[in-house]
Amino acid sequence: MVDFDGLLNASGWRGRGLDMAVGGAAVLGLAPFFIWPLALLCFGWLALRLDRRAKAPINASKLCRSSGFWFALGYFLFGLFWIGSAFIARGPSYIPLMIPAVLLLCALLSLFWTIAAHSYARLNPRGLWAPILFASVMSATEILRGHLLSGFPWNLPGYIFKSGGAVSQSASIIGIYGLTFLTFLLAGSLAHCLKPRHTPLQGSLPISAQTPRAGLERPSGLIFLVTLIGLFSFGFIRLAAADDIIFHDGITLRIVQTPFAQKDNLDPGGSVAIANDYLAQTAAPGLESVTHVIWPEGAVNGLALENTALIRAVSDLFLSFDNSPPDWLVNSLREETRPSPQGQPIDYYYNSSASVDFGADGSAAIAAINDKVKLVPFGEGLPGGRFLERYGIAPMSTAASFVTAAPKKEIANFPGLPPLTAHICYEIIFPGLTPRPKNAPNPQWILNQSNDGWYGKSSGPQQHANQAAYRAIEEGLPIVRSAGNGISGVIDPYGRWHVRAEPHDEIALDSQLPIALAKPLFSINLIWVLFLINTTTCLVYLGRWGRRHTVDVS
Repeated sequence: MVDFDGLLNASGWRGRGLDMAVGGAAVLGLAPFFIWPLALLCFGWLALRLDRRAKAPINASKLCRSSGFWFALGYFLFGLFWIGSAFIARGPSYIPLMIPAVLLLCALLSLFWTIAAHSYARLNPRGLWAPILFASVMSATEILRGHLLSGFPWNLPGYIFKSGGAVSQSASIIGIYGLTFLTFLLAGSLAHCLKPRHTPLQGSLPISAQTPRAGLERPSGLIFLVTLIGLFSFGFIRLAAADDIIFHDGITLRIVQTPFAQKDNLDPGGSVAIANDYLAQTAAPGLESVTHVIWPEGAVNGLALENTALIRAVSDLFLSFDNSPPDWLVNSLREETRPSPQGQPIDYYYNSSASVDFGADGSAAIAAINDKVKLVPFGEGLPGGRFLERYGIAPMSTAASFVTAAPKKEIANFPGLPPLTAHICYEIIFPGLTPRPKNAPNPQWILNQSNDGWYGKSSGPQQHANQAAYRAIEEGLPIVRSAGNGISGVIDPYGRWHVRAEPHDEIALDSQLPIALAKPLFSINLIWVLFLINTTTCLVYLGRWGRRHTVDVS
């Protein structure tokens, strides 16, 4: 029989290894597995470890920081290991950097959970405050992780619930950060409901002086059941009341999907072959009925809008089917030259979604452009990037130059389409990024062009697609997703896939464009309201009932 109480008291490298292993197991709750009960048990382990270690009269903060860091390191390492594929794709000179770079990133992300664990130790909550404050400190630091230093909100714990399902519908009100809070609350209350009888740590308070276990199981179980039933009930009711999806008239989208190796995309000859594959797939039967053809990020490497040979080939293809050619929605780097303060010309590069319009005479014109705001750290942008370029340090995802971020996310008006917001690749993981201008039409759908070839053959594309679908629920907007080597298709405003192509599919996916729902209650302001509530709750508890007379020799 497993001595679970002994495991909770494990210290040294045995304890660190256990924390890291359980943190890694929590990743099985994310896409493509969605074993969310296991994830709740894993997060519950962290809650019990912190609760047990916070009661030690000596070095409680140090013990909690250790558990928080090693659990998080396992969670992020097993959830983000696919980042190493990008180094392999970039070539032999990058491969030696792979392991230290991935470990460093995961360690930096783990510092947020270390801060949360330290905060929990300082609070040292008793009774039913324990699961509540566990959820508060963890979700508050997750909000910080998603926003500080441009933010990296990948694999928030709320994503253990599959998009489009019942539980995910709560994001229409509280967003993914609110669902992350409830995920931690579920985990904490379940853990305190199931926790074993307490064997005190060496040197800790006598059992009689500690919070008794008896009597806490029932209220903790009640919190768990009420929260879980409430989430499922709201979702079932919302989906049951959902009307049939209505589509825009006169719009037929063709999402082109063909697999390719990212290392070939970075090779000039290979990138030409990839573009030709996309041309061939675009020419699938039925093109004459299509109004807009969508290619993903990565289908064309570099400055696609300046590639006259490619644009001529696309024009010839379109006109071979019909003399009223469709518009071409393509992702491209865009170059812009501006003078420096000293008057010297400087080239700036932007990652852009563009709409190219073709005339009956074969002429082509860039009808509209929408630039990327959130850049992939180290992959596209980095503070001081231009300084680094002087020393031959190039970004991971482009061979030309570090990319410049647009000042803000703008509404795009592509011909023949309702107003949209273009979230390019990585941008789709940021809640609240969709602009809602007060004096202009709001977007009616989201275009997500992505290159998931950087993930290799891993769980990365599945994770990315699940996170993208949550933006549809939060905003009440359909998403048209074109992802090279990823999951492409059309997502309805409830986060359900209307049509879908897998990473290995070679297909021209034709679909109409769904009509948006009325704006849900979620807004970016609610993220900060949640952060304020969490931090205020912690401060009030600390001021009135917080830990007293502790010794920390760390």
